[in-house]
Amino acid sequence: MTSSDYLRNQALAFIKNLDRSHSCLKDIIWDSDSDLLIQSVAAACRDGLVTLPVGPAPKKVTERIAHAGETPEQVIKRCLAGTWRSVGEDFDFPEGIDYHKSPDPRLNTVGLPYGEWTWQINRHSEWSIAAKMYHHTNEDWYAEAVAGWLRTWLIQCPMPDEDLNARQGPWRTIEIGIRMGSIWPSVLSALYRHPAIDDVLFLAWLQSYAEQSAFVYQYRKKNNWLLMEMNGLTHAGVHLPFHKDSQTWIKQATEVFLQEISIQFHPDGHQVELSASYHGVCFSNYMRAVKALHEGGYTVDPRLEQCLKDQLKPLRALARNTQPGKCFDFQDSQQCAVSNFLKQAPESWYEPGDQWFIDGSGPTPTTLHHYLPNAGYAIMRTGYGPEEMSVAFDGGPYGDGHQHEDKLGIQIYAKGKNIIGEAGKID
Repeated sequence: MTSSDYLRNQALAFIKNLDRSHSCLKDIIWDSDSDLLIQSVAAACRDGLVTLPVGPAPKKVTERIAHAGETPEQVIKRCLAGTWRSVGEDFDFPEGIDYHKSPDPRLNTVGLPYGEWTWQINRHSEWSIAAKMYHHTNEDWYAEAVAGWLRTWLIQCPMPDEDLNARQGPWRTIEIGIRMGSIWPSVLSALYRHPAIDDVLFLAWLQSYAEQSAFVYQYRKKNNWLLMEMNGLTHAGVHLPFHKDSQTWIKQATEVFLQEISIQFHPDGHQVELSASYHGVCFSNYMRAVKALHEGGYTVDPRLEQCLKDQLKPLRALARNTQPGKCFDFQDSQQCAVSNFLKQAPESWYEPGDQWFIDGSGPTPTTLHHYLPNAGYAIMRTGYGPEEMSVAFDGGPYGDGHQHEDKLGIQIYAKGKNIIGEAGKID
C-alpha cells in the first residue's frame, strides 16, 4: 500500500464513524463517489470543528528544543534543514525526521530501546511553534512545514496493535495526552483551513485523533500521566463534536477526573507524588480540560473547579518569599512558580497576595507560615520580599512516582538566594 493510499483509507475510515445526525453533516450525500464524499465531508467538518484559542506567537523557545538565543523562526528553519533538537541534544536527519528513531543509544532509558529524546520529539512542540507563527504572521511556509511533518508522522506512526508503553516511541500514552491536550489544539485551530492541509490529510488527521482517543482510554495509566491522558481525551471530544464517540470521550474523561480527586489529592490539596512541579502538571491538565469544556459550550461539573481551587493551596504554601513565588523543589521537582499557575486561573479565584506573586502589585500574602499535614511540608518565613527568608522542612510520607529517599530534609532561601537546596540537585 502506498502512503497516499494509506492516508486515503484513514480518511474514509473517519467518515464511517461520523454522527450523521450532526448539523454540519446535514447536506452530505452519503452515497457519493469516494472523491466527492471526502471533499464534501472535509468541508463540513471544517465548518463543524470546534476551535480553541491558538495563543500568542512565542518570543523565545526552551533550550530543550532550541539553541541559546535561537528565535522561533530559526528553530523551524533548522528543523526543515534536517537538524532536530530534543532534551538539549541535536541530531541530523538529512532524509527527513524519523519519529521512531532513537538517534543515540546513550540517551535511551536503561533497558529500553527509547528514551526522552524520541518520546519528546513525538510531543510535536515544533509543530505548535510553527502553527502559532503562521497564525500571527500569515507566512505560508510555517503552515507548509507543519503539513509536511503531519503527513510524515501519520504515515510513520499508525496505531499499534497493543500498548508497548515505554518500549515504543510515538504511542506512549503520556505523549498521546500531551499531543492532543496541549500541542495539537493550537495546531489544529490555526491550520485547519490552510490549503496545505488538504482534504485527505485533514480527515486522516482527525482519524488519528479518534484512534488515539480510543487507545489512550483503553491503556490509561495513573497519577500525572492519567490526567494528561484525560486532558487529551477531553480535547478530542470538544474539537470533534461530529464524531459518533465524541460525547463518550468527554464523559469518560470527566468521570476519571472526578474519581482522581479523591485518589490523587490529599486532604491538604497536595498531589500524591509530593512534587511541586508535578503537582503543577496536574493542575494545568485539569485547568486545560475545564477551559476546553467551557470553550465548547459544555456545563462543567463544579467539583472540577473546586478541585482546581484546592490545588492552588499547596502551591501558595510552598512558594518562596520573593516574586514570582518559586516553590521549594522537594522530591523530583523542577523549578516552578505559583504565579505561573495563578495566571491560568480566573482572577475571581485569587486570594490576598496572589497578584503580588504575579506582578508585584497589591499587598503581600498575609500568611507567613504554612503546614501541609498530609504532604508533610512545613514552611516558615520572616516575611515576603527580597530581604526576607524562608525555611522549608520535609517530614512527610514517601510519595508516589517522583519521590526521593531523603526525608527530614530542610531547604533555606534567604535574600534571593538558595542557601540550602534539594539534596542531590544542583541549583
